[in-house]
Amino acid sequence: MPTDKLDMDKVKSFLTKHLKDITESAKVKFRAINKAVKKQFGKGLFVPQLSAVVRSIRPDLAKPAKTVVKRRGKKPGPKPGTKYAKRAVARESSGAGYMITVGRNSRTVRSHARLQAVVDQLLAGGTSVGKLKVFRLVRVTVATRVEIGE
Repeated sequence: MPTDKLDMDKVKSFLTKHLKDITESAKVKFRAINKAVKKQFGKGLFVPQLSAVVRSIRPDLAKPAKTVVKRRGKKPGPKPGTKYAKRAVARESSGAGYMITVGRNSRTVRSHARLQAVVDQLLAGGTSVGKLKVFRLVRVTVATRVEIGE
């Protein structure tokens, strides 16, 4: 620990001399004070420890503790259910989905879980397996180019 080699009485006396001209707590700059301590003694203090020493020397210069304010609104960052959370699912179904055909009736679903639920529902309703067909839909990108001739 760096404080093992520092004599805290000498540090306190040095800081007392260093802080005698400061009148406002806003003018206390801990980095500058720590640099001065390091220059004088060859080793600095951790800022929380330095703050405790300054508070013990001059309580009027102690910065007020921050009050915790309750956050209003949404927290920053990705939310569950957003496009970032759905990347794995989108990669699995490639954004297209499945088409379920029973005879001439067809219906589309987007996820594998929903497909399983619909198939279970149809089979529980008495639909024969022979009429049931499931197709996986893959998104196809088509590029068109129009050329205007003379």
